[in-house]
Amino acid sequence: HMSYQTALLVLLLTPEAYLPLRAVGLHFHASQEGAAAADRALEILATPLPAAARADVAGGCLPTSADLTTTVIRFDDVWLRYQGRDEPALRGVDLTIRPGQKIAITGRSGAGKSSLIALLLRLAEPTGGRIEAGAVPLTEIPADAWRDQIAWVPQSPYLFAGTVAANIALGRPAATAGEIERAAALAGAAEFIAALPDGYQASVGERGLTLSSGQRQRIALARAFLRDAPLLLLDEPTSHLDPPTARELAGVIGRLMDGRTVVAVTHDKHIAARADLVLTLADGRLVQPGLPALPAIPATQALPTIPATQALPAIPATQALPAVPAAQATQALPAVPAAQATQATRATSATLTAPATPAADHEPAPTEFGAGRDPAALIGHARSPLAGRAAR
Repeated sequence: HMSYQTALLVLLLTPEAYLPLRAVGLHFHASQEGAAAADRALEILATPLPAAARADVAGGCLPTSADLTTTVIRFDDVWLRYQGRDEPALRGVDLTIRPGQKIAITGRSGAGKSSLIALLLRLAEPTGGRIEAGAVPLTEIPADAWRDQIAWVPQSPYLFAGTVAANIALGRPAATAGEIERAAALAGAAEFIAALPDGYQASVGERGLTLSSGQRQRIALARAFLRDAPLLLLDEPTSHLDPPTARELAGVIGRLMDGRTVVAVTHDKHIAARADLVLTLADGRLVQPGLPALPAIPATQALPTIPATQALPAIPATQALPAVPAAQATQALPAVPAAQATQATRATSATLTAPATPAADHEPAPTEFGAGRDPAALIGHARSPLAGRAAR
């Protein structure tokens, strides 16, 4: 048996005795995370450079550039297959992008839309076919010189753990404070930046965790305004936003698109309505090239559709009024002798001089019109006295 004081002492000293073992376990897990990060870093470092970049680094060729304000970009039977995947992401794409043209690309998830953007960003190279800028193959243009003329607004922009100003100036590090503030105003970000404790010098945190999704997207749009590149690439910039914010940002994106060549991957009708051309990708193929964009129709102008159950089927005339043969009509109206006609005339006169009786007394019994009969027969009875007499 152990006294109370001894038991309490053992209980207090036990965690201290196991503390070195706990420290070893923590360091072991940290070492495993470091080893995984090192493997990924070494894999990136071992990735071979594109052929044009290798020659440029080695000094083996004179860098070639293309002015995207006047240069036509052509995709000629372009195929793209990612390493380790059986199916290609793009299949035989033929596309011409003219200077100043605005193209919207739609399609289901996995159709190859982002892969097309990746080719334009030089983040991937075609595995078949070729891409040309003017008459120059894209592989002969250094990637850095090509990207200097591109502004990219992705679906989820990455913000670094720095100030607001530093994140806006990411595309143009030499930009002045005035240029950064002007770009923020064009993107509609000046108001919320002014409300931050330190304004443009406020820290946004890693991945911009201190900002909302709409605010992060405005920072990305401010980057594009500041970069002022001739080619603008948009990859679903409003798909993750709530409808009011998406509509507001669509107007900002419309101002950003003015005067530039634009390739926009989007399902936003407000952005697609500003395009000159709407293309649809399905299973890596362009299935609807060259369709002009249609302006968005407000809901108040839409015409409601009438369900088929409300439509009244047309009744053919032959069913409503069946033809009566001449022979039957003659039988239905037999000749009346003159003596009977005189008696009928006197009876009619007596009826006209008789006092009026309530209309209900003269309503025909339901069986007279045939309760439970086919409705078409009732229609024929009401419209055709000849058919009614023949029935009697």
